[in-house]
Amino acid sequence: MLHRVLQKVVQLFGEKHVHPSAATPPALSLNDALAAVRPAYPAGFKGTVPERWYDESQNVKAIQTWIAARRETDPAFDARQALQEFADRAWYRASPHIALALEYRAIGAKAGALEAMTAALSCNHWDLYTQDVAADITAWAEGADNPRAVTDAYLQSRFCTVPFEMLETTPNGDAYVCCPSWLPIPIGNIERQSAEQIWNSPVAQELRRSILDGSFRYCSRMHCSKIGNKWLPAADSPEAVQWRNVPVEAPLAGPKQVILSHDQSCNLACPSCRKDFILANKEQQDALDKVMDDFVMPVLRQAEVVKITGSGDPFGSNHFRRVLKSINRPAFPHLAVDLHTNAQLWNERAWIELGLAEIVRGAEVSIDAARPETYAVVRRGGDFARLLENLAFIKELRESGQLTELCLSFVVQAGNFREMPEFVKLGERFGADLIQFNMIRNWGTFSREEFQAHFIGSKSHPDYGAFVEVLRTPILSSPKVAMGNVLGYADKQGST
Repeated sequence: MLHRVLQKVVQLFGEKHVHPSAATPPALSLNDALAAVRPAYPAGFKGTVPERWYDESQNVKAIQTWIAARRETDPAFDARQALQEFADRAWYRASPHIALALEYRAIGAKAGALEAMTAALSCNHWDLYTQDVAADITAWAEGADNPRAVTDAYLQSRFCTVPFEMLETTPNGDAYVCCPSWLPIPIGNIERQSAEQIWNSPVAQELRRSILDGSFRYCSRMHCSKIGNKWLPAADSPEAVQWRNVPVEAPLAGPKQVILSHDQSCNLACPSCRKDFILANKEQQDALDKVMDDFVMPVLRQAEVVKITGSGDPFGSNHFRRVLKSINRPAFPHLAVDLHTNAQLWNERAWIELGLAEIVRGAEVSIDAARPETYAVVRRGGDFARLLENLAFIKELRESGQLTELCLSFVVQAGNFREMPEFVKLGERFGADLIQFNMIRNWGTFSREEFQAHFIGSKSHPDYGAFVEVLRTPILSSPKVAMGNVLGYADKQGST
């Protein structure tokens, strides 16, 4: 019996529980049941994945086991009420929201199930199990087929070269073979391992194996724009064949593309990214310098492209300014640099001082607004007039051929979605080759309630209907516009 494995005489939140029978063993609290969960790593990982990573299914299973034991000893036990109380108390945990959604689904309560899954995603947007349950419940609530089967069939005939060619670093030192939101499993840590150990780790090989066998089992169907927009090359394409002919266990040469996102230093404090301004102190700067000497520069000598940065700003980070100054043509004759910046500090003086004329290939400028008053909110610390002045300089670089590509990007949220059409015009005004939109995510900066207020992609948001209307604006269909994962949220909510 399930209750025989349960040991402690505490109810939810530590209250004592009197059982109907003295022979019935006491129950663990839900908190203790979750604390006892241990990750079950997939085959092929060989225990090398950092212990902080796990699949939420382990926690949901523990909760369901706990519920079953409580119901066995107390037929009147209200699982939904208990889960809601626990979720309100531990608002940062996704698993009780998932379990609550499944309880609502069991009784056919669609609104409750959808609300609980929206809360779960706001707690942990990158967990693959959470995404799968969300897609399944949304399809069930709308009386539609789960798109997972169609997507899986598509992927069986497709290939992705990214895990074979790209390495991305992150602020805690973890390294990934794709965007951490798209393939959320680290392959190693740059503070503890060499580039060779990370790039050819057992986890890296397992992730590549999942592409080769067509399962894409570790990839996000929700966040990956290549999957969502069906942009992946065919499995028999020339770029796929070159990797299919290489045994997955064979050591690969260093990554061709490197994305450096391990320093969060920035001159802005955008609420969608951070709670306050971040600038590395002396101790942190010393550690970053060591990472640069021991990891960054060696791996860049084998790379073809480096993108700086996905974590802060290349001009606002002393560390990344040092990296840029160190990338010169004699030492790195074949390396191209792509910048990802808010452009507040990117003027002609910085361009000359850092010697970027001969090394920078393209740039993405994150803006998130088309009006000064909105910019002041979503780009805290920024000056819209200065942005426009610097964009004019950047436009000159693009027109003269010193930049080969310019992208302006926009994180869609409740406070700015109405400006999406204006943003396209702004991009056209400054000669952008690509105008890119992506839905806001919770990077740990929002509480559950705060994120729900910002997350315009939820059908339950009061402005969701207005958001859908904006998406129908003709200018958003311009060939220069990339909607990223934005339309995917609308599609799944039954709006198009």
